[in-house]
Amino acid sequence: MAEKKSSWIWRLLGGIILVILGIAILVYPDVTLAIIVLIVGIFLIITGLFELIFGFSAEAKGARWIFILKGVIDLVLGIVLLVYPDITLTIFVYIVAAWAIVWGIFELVATFMVPKEQSHAVYGTGGKWVGVLIGLVAIAFGVVIAIYPDATLTIIIYLIGFLVIAVGALMAINSFGTRPSKS
Repeated sequence: MAEKKSSWIWRLLGGIILVILGIAILVYPDVTLAIIVLIVGIFLIITGLFELIFGFSAEAKGARWIFILKGVIDLVLGIVLLVYPDITLTIFVYIVAAWAIVWGIFELVATFMVPKEQSHAVYGTGGKWVGVLIGLVAIAFGVVIAIYPDATLTIIIYLIGFLVIAVGALMAINSFGTRPSKS
């Protein structure tokens, strides 16, 4: 019976490459962000084109306009991303900030609307103060993002870089455990 050839080295190399990529992300966060915007812009343009083609050739007469509209929206968003990447990212960050603030406000309102006898079922043993804390943290998070949009994007890129390094290191370390024994 032929011995199965081990592929542990590929796992090791993949892990090493991920560690190097993670370090590059940390060293060049602005380039990483630009690449992400470029990829998403290209993705939207490609999907927009295919949605348009599908919409104009679709058999479903009643739904064709939906695919055509989706295609136009994807194309426009993709072009905007490619032409104005900095503005687009800032708008995205402000949308996330607004979402966090609104969510926090809703959480606070819900906390005070829940009757006292039901607060345990909604907020657990901690009581309503947990809902208040959640709301305040969400609002603070949104405000910080709105005040420091560029820092927020940089932090996200750094988190991605650290994640890629951690995954790569774990893959590399794990590869040694998959080596065949020399018995």
